[in-house]
Amino acid sequence: MDTSPEQRVEDGASPNAEAPEPRERDIFGRVPKGRRDWAHRRGEPRTFALLWTLFLMLATLVMFASLSASPSVTPEVYRPAARTLLLSVTLGITLLWPMTRLSQLPPRKAPVSAVLKDLVVLLLPVQALVWPHALGMLSGWPVSVVAAVALTIAAWALVTGGVLAVALATMRPDAGAGVRGAWMGVFVALSAGLPLWLLISGAYDVVEGAAMVDPPRGRMLSPLTALIEVTRDRAWSGRSALVGPGHWRPLLATLTMGGLWLGVARGITLARGRRSA
Repeated sequence: MDTSPEQRVEDGASPNAEAPEPRERDIFGRVPKGRRDWAHRRGEPRTFALLWTLFLMLATLVMFASLSASPSVTPEVYRPAARTLLLSVTLGITLLWPMTRLSQLPPRKAPVSAVLKDLVVLLLPVQALVWPHALGMLSGWPVSVVAAVALTIAAWALVTGGVLAVALATMRPDAGAGVRGAWMGVFVALSAGLPLWLLISGAYDVVEGAAMVDPPRGRMLSPLTALIEVTRDRAWSGRSALVGPGHWRPLLATLTMGGLWLGVARGITLARGRRSA
């Protein structure tokens, strides 16, 4: 039965009343329960995990595509492509990860916890990508070399996470592009500063170091050069690659440094909590 405008006004439905504001929906068309929008989900690991998995799949596909022109894929042919894949993954951790988190609102209450969750998301699939390179059908690297590769990526991921936790703990929620850009510059210098300086200065020789077990001094101070030194071909040893104390000591020091950065971020968070209490 139709009702007149007067009847609708009497019933409390004014013809001039504004329509309710449409609520934000996710990709499945769902509205958030008890919240205005989905902002609480934008920084959580599940979306980040999906994007990181897609990145790893794309990097792996590019690696195999680069091998398609080879008439036969032997470990000698596969190793340079595998080395490029590992470098791409490391750059994803040391540059794309902080770039993603610095573009979002910082988790002020628990930045260390947020970083540790991200580290789990980052490192678990990467370890599954690294260890098969000990197989003869792939790179055929010794288990000790593959373990050094895994430790290199994990150690520099921890350093990156520690610095990122400090950045998130000290950065204001309304921090502008200048502050975020400055922190991003720190990550660029941390991951690529030394390799760029070595290349520009001409001090980096790709062949140098192949005839010795321990890498030249300073090459383990960057995630990129460290990976190159760990996976460098050393055929004179009778194996495809070889690592020694000159690799393990810097990697353990890097791992310790990452833990120290996380401790600093935790201390900053606790001090801020006591001041606001």
